[in-house]
Amino acid sequence: MTETWIAGPALVVRWGERFAYPRFQFPTGEPPESHETVQRLRTPLDYDRDPAGAIGWWLTASSWLGARPADLLGTAREAEIEYAVEQLANDSW
Repeated sequence: MTETWIAGPALVVRWGERFAYPRFQFPTGEPPESHETVQRLRTPLDYDRDPAGAIGWWLTASSWLGARPADLLGTAREAEIEYAVEQLANDSW
């Protein structure tokens, strides 16, 4: 069995002894390295406590963003992703 080395902290879902790394977080390149924005937003999205919730946030369409946050990675709209995460703690969001 060959293991793929993932550079940097990556989002991962574990099922028993298996691990799945959502593809959206990896821009092209070898070795695979998690997108810098994904790495930076791990803590604000509480990934360590709720990995499924954090991954779900990336993959769920946002009416405010008009897209899934994952679809905006690598675009000029990355600052909007970070702003959206900041607003999660804002009661008026």
